[in-house]
Amino acid sequence: MSLIDHLDILEELCATPGIAGLEDPMVRLVRRLMSQYTDDVRVDKLGNVIGTMAAAQPDAKTLLIAAHMDEIGFVVRHIRDDGFISVFKCGYPLDRVLPSTPVAVHSDEGTAHHAIFAIKSHHVSTPEERFEVIPIEDSYIDAGFESAEAVAAAGIHVGSPVTWWPNFRVKGDQIMAKTLDNRLGVFAVLQMMAALEGRELPVNVACVGTVQEEFSCKGAVVAAHSVQPDMAVAIDVTISMDTPELQGRELSEARLGGGIAINSFGYHPTLPFVGTTANPKLVQQMVATAERHELPYVRTISSRIMTDASWMQYVGDGVPVIELGIPCRYCHSPTEVATVADTRTAIDLLTNFVVDLPPDPDLGRG
Repeated sequence: MSLIDHLDILEELCATPGIAGLEDPMVRLVRRLMSQYTDDVRVDKLGNVIGTMAAAQPDAKTLLIAAHMDEIGFVVRHIRDDGFISVFKCGYPLDRVLPSTPVAVHSDEGTAHHAIFAIKSHHVSTPEERFEVIPIEDSYIDAGFESAEAVAAAGIHVGSPVTWWPNFRVKGDQIMAKTLDNRLGVFAVLQMMAALEGRELPVNVACVGTVQEEFSCKGAVVAAHSVQPDMAVAIDVTISMDTPELQGRELSEARLGGGIAINSFGYHPTLPFVGTTANPKLVQQMVATAERHELPYVRTISSRIMTDASWMQYVGDGVPVIELGIPCRYCHSPTEVATVADTRTAIDLLTNFVVDLPPDPDLGRG
Protein backbone atom coordinates (compact mmCIF):
# COMPACT_ATOMS: atom_id res chain seq x y z
CA MET A 1 0.00 0.00 0.00
CA SER A 2 1.46 3.36 -1.02
CA LEU A 3 1.51 6.48 1.14
CA ILE A 4 -1.21 8.05 -0.99
CA ASP A 5 -3.59 5.41 0.40
CA HIS A 6 -2.99 6.74 3.93
CA LEU A 7 -3.59 10.42 3.21
CA ASP A 8 -7.08 10.16 4.65
CA ILE A 9 -5.34 10.03 8.05
CA LEU A 10 -3.45 13.23 7.23
CA GLU A 11 -6.69 14.87 6.10
CA GLU A 12 -8.32 13.97 9.43
CA LEU A 13 -5.33 15.35 11.31
CA CYS A 14 -5.45 18.61 9.35
CA ALA A 15 -9.20 19.00 9.84
CA THR A 16 -9.13 18.39 13.60
CA PRO A 17 -8.99 21.66 15.57
CA GLY A 18 -6.31 22.19 18.17
CA ILE A 19 -4.93 25.66 18.73
CA ALA A 20 -2.20 25.94 21.36
CA GLY A 21 -3.63 25.27 24.81
CA LEU A 22 -6.92 23.93 23.43
CA GLU A 23 -5.65 20.78 21.72
CA ASP A 24 -8.16 18.32 23.27
CA PRO A 25 -9.68 17.13 19.96
CA MET A 26 -6.16 16.43 18.68
CA VAL A 27 -5.22 14.75 21.96
CA ARG A 28 -8.12 12.32 21.56
CA LEU A 29 -7.34 11.64 17.90
CA VAL A 30 -3.58 11.14 18.30
CA ARG A 31 -4.05 8.94 21.37
CA ARG A 32 -6.43 6.73 19.38
CA LEU A 33 -4.11 6.54 16.38
CA MET A 34 -1.00 5.81 18.46
CA SER A 35 -2.86 3.05 20.32
CA GLN A 36 -2.96 1.04 17.10
CA TYR A 37 0.81 0.50 17.36
CA THR A 38 1.58 0.33 21.08
CA ASP A 39 -0.29 -0.39 24.30
CA ASP A 40 1.83 2.14 26.15
CA VAL A 41 0.07 5.43 25.36
CA ARG A 42 -0.54 8.09 27.97
CA VAL A 43 -1.46 11.76 28.18
CA ASP A 44 0.38 13.99 30.64
CA LYS A 45 -1.23 16.81 32.61
CA LEU A 46 -0.39 19.41 29.97
CA GLY A 47 -1.86 17.32 27.12
CA ASN A 48 1.20 15.78 25.46
CA VAL A 49 0.40 12.35 23.99
CA ILE A 50 3.26 9.92 24.65
CA GLY A 51 3.32 6.54 22.93
CA THR A 52 6.31 4.37 23.80
CA MET A 53 7.57 1.44 21.75
CA ALA A 54 9.84 -0.68 23.93
CA ALA A 55 13.30 -1.87 22.94
CA ALA A 56 14.31 -5.52 22.93
CA GLN A 57 16.60 -4.95 25.96
CA PRO A 58 15.12 -3.68 29.25
CA ASP A 59 18.05 -1.34 30.00
CA ALA A 60 18.03 0.28 26.54
CA LYS A 61 18.53 3.96 25.88
CA THR A 62 15.51 6.12 25.03
CA LEU A 63 14.96 8.20 21.90
CA LEU A 64 12.21 10.83 22.03
CA ILE A 65 10.64 11.83 18.69
CA ALA A 66 8.48 14.95 18.96
CA ALA A 67 5.95 16.41 16.54
CA HIS A 68 3.75 19.23 17.76
CA MET A 69 0.01 18.70 17.49
CA ASP A 70 -1.14 22.27 18.00
CA GLU A 71 -1.86 24.83 15.30
CA ILE A 72 -1.87 28.59 14.98
CA GLY A 73 -5.26 30.24 15.24
CA PHE A 74 -7.28 32.66 17.29
CA VAL A 75 -9.37 32.94 20.42
CA VAL A 76 -12.53 35.00 20.78
CA ARG A 77 -11.78 38.18 22.74
CA HIS A 78 -15.02 40.17 22.34
CA ILE A 79 -18.56 39.59 21.11
CA ARG A 80 -20.40 42.67 19.90
CA ASP A 81 -24.07 43.27 20.58
CA ASP A 82 -24.74 42.86 16.84
CA GLY A 83 -23.11 39.37 16.76
CA PHE A 84 -19.78 40.24 15.14
CA ILE A 85 -16.79 38.66 16.84
CA SER A 86 -13.32 40.07 17.57
CA VAL A 87 -10.40 37.71 18.13
CA PHE A 88 -6.86 37.58 19.47
CA LYS A 89 -4.01 35.68 17.85
CA CYS A 90 -2.82 32.36 19.24
CA GLY A 91 0.54 31.85 17.59
CA TYR A 92 1.55 33.91 14.57
CA PRO A 93 -1.06 34.00 11.78
CA LEU A 94 -0.32 36.59 9.12
CA ASP A 95 -2.50 39.71 9.35
CA ARG A 96 -2.25 40.29 5.61
CA VAL A 97 -4.06 37.04 4.72
CA LEU A 98 -7.08 37.54 6.98
CA PRO A 99 -9.66 39.48 4.90
CA SER A 100 -12.33 37.15 3.42
CA THR A 101 -10.52 34.08 4.80
CA PRO A 102 -12.91 31.29 5.86
CA VAL A 103 -12.56 30.21 9.48
CA ALA A 104 -14.28 27.89 11.93
CA VAL A 105 -15.52 29.22 15.26
CA HIS A 106 -15.75 26.27 17.62
CA SER A 107 -18.46 25.94 20.25
CA ASP A 108 -18.22 24.22 23.64
CA GLU A 109 -19.98 21.21 22.12
CA GLY A 110 -17.44 20.94 19.30
CA THR A 111 -19.60 22.39 16.53
CA ALA A 112 -17.63 24.27 13.88
CA HIS A 113 -19.49 27.41 12.79
CA HIS A 114 -18.43 28.60 9.36
CA ALA A 115 -17.39 32.26 9.28
CA ILE A 116 -15.13 34.70 7.49
CA PHE A 117 -12.86 37.55 8.43
CA ALA A 118 -14.83 40.52 7.18
CA ILE A 119 -13.52 43.22 4.85
CA LYS A 120 -14.94 46.57 3.82
CA SER A 121 -16.37 46.41 0.30
CA HIS A 122 -14.19 47.85 -2.46
CA HIS A 123 -16.85 50.37 -3.44
CA VAL A 124 -16.78 52.19 -0.10
CA SER A 125 -13.04 51.88 0.59
CA THR A 126 -10.79 54.90 0.30
CA PRO A 127 -7.81 54.68 -2.08
CA GLU A 128 -5.54 54.31 0.95
CA GLU A 129 -7.64 51.52 2.48
CA ARG A 130 -7.42 49.44 -0.69
CA PHE A 131 -3.72 48.83 -0.11
CA GLU A 132 -3.41 48.63 3.67
CA VAL A 133 -3.05 45.55 5.87
CA ILE A 134 -5.77 45.46 8.49
CA PRO A 135 -4.26 44.63 11.91
CA ILE A 136 -5.92 41.91 13.93
CA GLU A 137 -7.08 44.49 16.48
CA ASP A 138 -9.24 46.15 13.81
CA SER A 139 -10.49 42.92 12.21
CA TYR A 140 -13.71 41.12 13.01
CA ILE A 141 -15.40 37.84 12.14
CA ASP A 142 -18.83 37.42 10.57
CA ALA A 143 -20.29 34.06 11.60
CA GLY A 144 -23.85 34.85 10.57
CA PHE A 145 -25.10 35.70 14.04
CA GLU A 146 -27.36 38.72 14.52
CA SER A 147 -26.86 39.29 18.24
CA ALA A 148 -24.61 38.51 21.17
CA GLU A 149 -27.41 36.35 22.55
CA ALA A 150 -27.39 34.20 19.40
CA VAL A 151 -23.63 33.75 19.71
CA ALA A 152 -24.00 32.66 23.34
CA ALA A 153 -26.83 30.28 22.45
CA ALA A 154 -24.49 28.61 19.93
CA GLY A 155 -22.03 27.83 22.74
CA ILE A 156 -19.48 30.46 21.70
CA HIS A 157 -17.97 32.79 24.29
CA VAL A 158 -14.83 34.76 25.08
CA GLY A 159 -11.97 32.26 24.89
CA SER A 160 -13.57 29.99 22.27
CA PRO A 161 -11.09 28.74 19.64
CA VAL A 162 -11.09 29.86 16.01
CA THR A 163 -9.19 27.96 13.29
CA TRP A 164 -8.77 28.11 9.54
CA TRP A 165 -11.58 26.28 7.75
CA PRO A 166 -10.49 22.76 6.58
CA ASN A 167 -9.45 22.75 2.91
CA PHE A 168 -7.47 19.54 2.25
CA ARG A 169 -6.55 18.85 -1.39
CA VAL A 170 -4.09 16.59 -3.18
CA LYS A 171 -2.99 17.53 -6.70
CA GLY A 172 -0.43 15.18 -8.19
CA ASP A 173 2.41 15.08 -5.69
CA GLN A 174 1.37 18.27 -3.92
CA ILE A 175 -0.63 18.39 -0.70
CA MET A 176 -2.51 21.65 -0.09
CA ALA A 177 -4.14 22.17 3.30
CA LYS A 178 -4.34 24.20 6.46
CA THR A 179 -2.09 23.18 9.36
CA LEU A 180 0.42 21.10 7.46
CA ASP A 181 2.51 22.82 10.13
CA ASN A 182 2.71 20.45 11.86
CA ARG A 183 0.17 17.77 11.13
CA LEU A 184 2.66 16.54 8.51
CA GLY A 185 5.12 15.84 11.32
CA VAL A 186 2.47 14.06 13.40
CA PHE A 187 1.48 12.00 10.37
CA ALA A 188 5.12 11.06 9.71
CA VAL A 189 5.57 9.88 13.31
CA LEU A 190 2.39 7.79 13.13
CA GLN A 191 3.46 6.19 9.86
CA MET A 192 6.89 5.50 11.38
CA MET A 193 5.18 3.76 14.30
CA ALA A 194 3.27 1.59 11.84
CA ALA A 195 6.54 0.65 10.12
CA LEU A 196 8.24 -0.18 13.44
CA GLU A 197 5.40 -2.22 14.90
CA GLY A 198 6.54 -5.76 15.69
CA ARG A 199 10.21 -5.09 14.94
CA GLU A 200 13.06 -5.57 17.40
CA LEU A 201 14.18 -2.08 18.36
CA PRO A 202 17.67 -1.11 19.58
CA VAL A 203 16.30 1.72 21.77
CA ASN A 204 13.05 2.67 23.42
CA VAL A 205 11.17 5.06 21.15
CA ALA A 206 8.94 7.60 22.89
CA CYS A 207 6.74 9.16 20.21
CA VAL A 208 5.30 12.43 21.47
CA GLY A 209 2.56 14.59 20.05
CA THR A 210 3.41 17.82 21.85
CA VAL A 211 1.19 20.73 22.83
CA GLN A 212 1.69 24.49 22.88
CA GLU A 213 4.60 24.62 20.41
CA GLU A 214 3.03 27.55 18.59
CA PHE A 215 2.55 29.37 21.89
CA SER A 216 5.78 28.79 23.79
CA CYS A 217 7.37 25.40 22.88
CA LYS A 218 7.04 24.51 26.56
CA GLY A 219 4.86 21.45 25.99
CA ALA A 220 7.91 19.54 24.76
CA VAL A 221 9.80 20.57 27.90
CA VAL A 222 7.20 18.91 30.11
CA ALA A 223 7.26 15.78 27.91
CA ALA A 224 11.05 15.61 28.00
CA HIS A 225 11.07 15.95 31.80
CA SER A 226 8.64 13.02 31.94
CA VAL A 227 10.37 10.77 29.38
CA GLN A 228 13.96 11.67 30.39
CA PRO A 229 15.34 10.75 26.96
CA ASP A 230 18.95 10.09 26.09
CA MET A 231 18.46 11.85 22.75
CA ALA A 232 15.63 13.56 20.87
CA VAL A 233 14.43 14.38 17.36
CA ALA A 234 11.95 17.16 16.59
CA ILE A 235 10.20 16.79 13.25
CA ASP A 236 8.40 19.82 11.89
CA VAL A 237 7.97 21.63 8.61
CA THR A 238 10.62 23.99 7.30
CA ILE A 239 10.37 26.90 4.89
CA SER A 240 10.56 25.87 1.24
CA MET A 241 12.80 28.36 -0.53
CA ASP A 242 11.59 27.74 -4.09
CA THR A 243 8.90 30.42 -4.45
CA PRO A 244 9.70 33.51 -6.57
CA GLU A 245 10.14 35.96 -3.70
CA LEU A 246 12.61 33.65 -1.90
CA GLN A 247 14.70 32.38 -4.80
CA GLY A 248 18.26 33.60 -4.68
CA ARG A 249 18.15 34.67 -1.05
CA GLU A 250 20.18 31.63 0.05
CA LEU A 251 18.51 31.35 3.44
CA SER A 252 18.24 27.57 3.07
CA GLU A 253 18.58 24.76 0.56
CA ALA A 254 15.13 23.33 1.38
CA ARG A 255 12.63 23.12 -1.47
CA LEU A 256 9.60 21.05 -2.43
CA GLY A 257 10.67 17.64 -3.72
CA GLY A 258 14.25 18.18 -2.58
CA GLY A 259 14.04 15.77 0.33
CA ILE A 260 14.08 16.15 4.09
CA ALA A 261 15.97 19.00 5.74
CA ILE A 262 18.49 17.89 8.36
CA ASN A 263 18.99 20.99 10.45
CA SER A 264 22.14 21.51 12.48
CA PHE A 265 21.58 25.08 13.70
CA GLY A 266 18.57 27.32 14.16
CA TYR A 267 18.00 30.77 15.55
CA HIS A 268 15.11 33.16 16.06
CA PRO A 269 16.39 36.75 15.67
CA THR A 270 13.29 38.35 17.19
CA LEU A 271 13.76 36.27 20.35
CA PRO A 272 17.43 36.74 21.33
CA PHE A 273 19.38 33.59 22.11
CA VAL A 274 16.49 31.28 21.24
CA GLY A 275 17.22 28.50 18.78
CA THR A 276 18.67 25.03 18.40
CA THR A 277 22.22 23.73 18.35
CA ALA A 278 22.01 20.14 17.16
CA ASN A 279 24.32 17.49 18.56
CA PRO A 280 27.06 17.06 15.91
CA LYS A 281 27.22 13.27 16.27
CA LEU A 282 23.44 12.99 16.01
CA VAL A 283 23.62 15.01 12.78
CA GLN A 284 26.31 12.67 11.47
CA GLN A 285 24.17 9.64 12.36
CA MET A 286 21.12 11.10 10.60
CA VAL A 287 23.11 12.00 7.47
CA ALA A 288 24.70 8.54 7.41
CA THR A 289 21.25 6.94 7.61
CA ALA A 290 19.94 9.06 4.74
CA GLU A 291 22.93 8.21 2.57
CA ARG A 292 22.89 4.51 3.46
CA HIS A 293 19.27 4.21 2.38
CA GLU A 294 19.59 6.61 -0.55
CA LEU A 295 17.04 9.03 0.84
CA PRO A 296 17.14 12.60 -0.52
CA TYR A 297 18.11 15.21 2.04
CA VAL A 298 19.61 18.66 2.36
CA ARG A 299 21.71 20.08 5.16
CA THR A 300 20.22 23.29 6.50
CA ILE A 301 20.46 25.92 9.14
CA SER A 302 17.21 27.72 9.86
CA SER A 303 16.51 31.37 10.45
CA ARG A 304 13.44 32.82 12.13
CA ILE A 305 12.43 29.38 13.40
CA MET A 306 12.42 27.56 16.71
CA THR A 307 11.07 24.07 17.32
CA ASP A 308 10.43 21.72 20.22
CA ALA A 309 14.13 20.81 20.05
CA SER A 310 15.05 24.40 20.94
CA TRP A 311 13.78 23.83 24.47
CA MET A 312 14.15 20.07 24.93
CA GLN A 313 17.91 20.43 24.66
CA TYR A 314 17.99 22.15 28.08
CA VAL A 315 16.04 19.53 30.04
CA GLY A 316 17.82 17.71 32.89
CA ASP A 317 21.56 17.67 32.36
CA GLY A 318 21.06 18.32 28.65
CA VAL A 319 19.52 16.34 25.80
CA PRO A 320 21.33 15.78 22.48
CA VAL A 321 18.83 16.96 19.85
CA ILE A 322 18.40 17.26 16.11
CA GLU A 323 15.72 18.87 13.92
CA LEU A 324 14.17 17.44 10.77
CA GLY A 325 12.10 19.65 8.46
CA ILE A 326 9.60 18.73 5.75
CA PRO A 327 9.73 21.52 3.13
CA CYS A 328 6.53 23.55 3.14
CA ARG A 329 5.38 26.65 1.28
CA TYR A 330 3.25 29.48 2.70
CA CYS A 331 3.75 28.58 6.38
CA HIS A 332 1.31 30.12 8.88
CA SER A 333 -1.19 30.92 6.14
CA PRO A 334 -4.67 29.41 5.62
CA THR A 335 -3.32 27.03 2.94
CA GLU A 336 0.15 25.50 3.12
CA VAL A 337 1.74 23.31 0.44
CA ALA A 338 4.04 20.29 0.75
CA THR A 339 4.64 17.08 -1.19
CA VAL A 340 3.85 13.42 -0.79
CA ALA A 341 7.42 12.56 -1.82
CA ASP A 342 9.06 14.62 0.95
CA THR A 343 6.62 13.22 3.49
CA ARG A 344 7.50 9.70 2.36
CA THR A 345 11.17 10.54 2.77
CA ALA A 346 10.56 11.84 6.30
CA ILE A 347 8.83 8.60 7.27
CA ASP A 348 11.55 6.43 5.75
CA LEU A 349 14.32 8.46 7.36
CA LEU A 350 12.76 8.32 10.83
CA THR A 351 12.10 4.58 10.51
CA ASN A 352 15.60 3.72 9.32
CA PHE A 353 17.21 6.06 11.82
CA VAL A 354 15.56 4.14 14.66
CA VAL A 355 16.39 0.72 13.23
CA ASP A 356 20.02 1.63 12.44
CA LEU A 357 20.70 3.41 15.73
CA PRO A 358 23.37 1.70 17.88
CA PRO A 359 21.99 0.53 21.24
CA ASP A 360 24.41 2.84 23.02
CA PRO A 361 25.31 5.65 20.61
CA ASP A 362 28.23 7.88 21.46
CA LEU A 363 26.78 11.38 21.60
CA GLY A 364 29.31 12.82 24.04
CA ARG A 365 30.99 16.16 23.50
CA GLY A 366 34.69 16.98 23.53
